[in-house]
Amino acid sequence: MLEFRFGAVAFRHLIPQINTEQEFEMENAEMRPEFNVLKPYFSKILKTKKVKVDVLARFQMGCR
Repeated sequence: MLEFRFGAVAFRHLIPQINTEQEFEMENAEMRPEFNVLKPYFSKILKTKKVKVDVLARFQMGCR
C-alpha cells in the first residue's frame, strides 16, 4: 500500500531472498500526506488499484 508523505511516496515490500520486509521511499516534492484520503479518487480516475514500480536494490549478505 502506498503512503503519501511530505515530499515522498513510500511502500513496503517483502524480499523473499533475504526474508525481510523493506521500505522504499521515492522523492517527489509535490507529494503531501493529505493525499492519503484521496486514494479512492485516484483509483477511480486511473481505473486501477495498482501501480508498477521498478526498483533496483542491492544487498550484501553478512553485513550489519
